[in-house]
Amino acid sequence: MEQRLSLVTLGVSDLARARAFYEALGWTTGAEPGDDVVFFQTSCMIVALWDRAKLAEDSCVTDGGGWGDDQRVQRGPELRQRHELRDRRGPGRQCVVHRQGKHPGDR
Repeated sequence: MEQRLSLVTLGVSDLARARAFYEALGWTTGAEPGDDVVFFQTSCMIVALWDRAKLAEDSCVTDGGGWGDDQRVQRGPELRQRHELRDRRGPGRQCVVHRQGKHPGDR
């Protein structure tokens, strides 16, 4: 099986500043100035910029600030437990992974 990475989402604290950085490198986007996510299409993949807080919420983790924290790696059962806790908040509040019915680490 050919291994391929097609999408990378980067959580950023200042979306406008991060967007300006990549645009200064010559990258182009079709995103409007007020869009929540900015996508850049490269030759072989997409790089997405998204607000750190929104990415952390959707990923069912707490943003510890800085470059990362101890929540970077989670096994399937722990992640599923986080998703189940979050899903109790009500309809439409499910994590992306849970909505897709997939849990990293499940076999």
